Amino acid sequence: MKKKQKFNRIDKISRIIKAVLSCKSCLSCLILAQCLLACYGQEKGKDAEWESAGKQGVGTALSLDSKVWFTLQGGSLTEVFYPTVDNANVQWLQFVVVNSKTKKVETERDDAIHRVYTNDRLQVQNGIVKKLVEERFVEIPYSEDPRNVTALDFKQSNIAKNHDWSILKTYITDPKSNTVFVRVRFFAINRDLYKNLQLYVYYNPSLKNSGMNDTAWNEGEALLSQDLDVSSALLATKPLTEISSGFYGVNDGFEQLQRDGKIGSSNSKAENGNVAQIAKINFGYAKEKEVTFALSFGKTPEEALQT
Repeated sequence: MKKKQKFNRIDKISRIIKAVLSCKSCLSCLILAQCLLACYGQEKGKDAEWESAGKQGVGTALSLDSKVWFTLQGGSLTEVFYPTVDNANVQWLQFVVVNSKTKKVETERDDAIHRVYTNDRLQVQNGIVKKLVEERFVEIPYSEDPRNVTALDFKQSNIAKNHDWSILKTYITDPKSNTVFVRVRFFAINRDLYKNLQLYVYYNPSLKNSGMNDTAWNEGEALLSQDLDVSSALLATKPLTEISSGFYGVNDGFEQLQRDGKIGSSNSKAENGNVAQIAKINFGYAKEKEVTFALSFGKTPEEALQT
């Protein structure tokens, strides 16, 4: 019933806007129209904007079986292109650090010093990257022989401006599927904060070259999004909790983190707007906080999950 009332309210606002805009001679009507348009737009998320064109890295697999190209900028993953190099599907994928004691919230893009670098050899992957999808592992072997390299490898280092934490990420594409792997290692530089610092993944899809017509939801711990014939699936090798899929800048969960230091009330689905997804990564009692994410694409959510 609440959902029906919400759509009735939006429909009424839309009709009021049309009526007010038809009055071209009244200044107060034009001002009212601008206010209504701003409120109406916020229902579906803030305006979608692409990140800077000043990329620090561009990667893909040396294989015709993989049809994804990723970019790096501002300390995070930015546009990921699929199934062609002119079709962007991601605004950014970044990580959020929360101090559970003080409720302080910091993001990679805004609160860290960024650095991107590469290695001639892919040995930092320890020989293999694993992706867990529906209880099965897909393994990607690497060779130290440059002649056998199958994908471009980038590392992204983000160190908090206050030197409390650091995040080291390694990006690589699967040469056999439409998947970008992100290996994440999270460190507390300030040892006193080790138990207090929590890590969240924050994903802003912008499918089919647009961020305003996407739908996002989760199936278990898989974060899914779709816009017509392009879908994405984000999965992790560690348990995810406090999962929320909402409209970016309105109710996607980030505002709750800033207010409460946690996501107490999550949204299960956001339809036809500028969506964003967020989830807490549960490392348990492990001393080394490490997780691998797989961001996959397909024509349908089912295909993205199986990629």
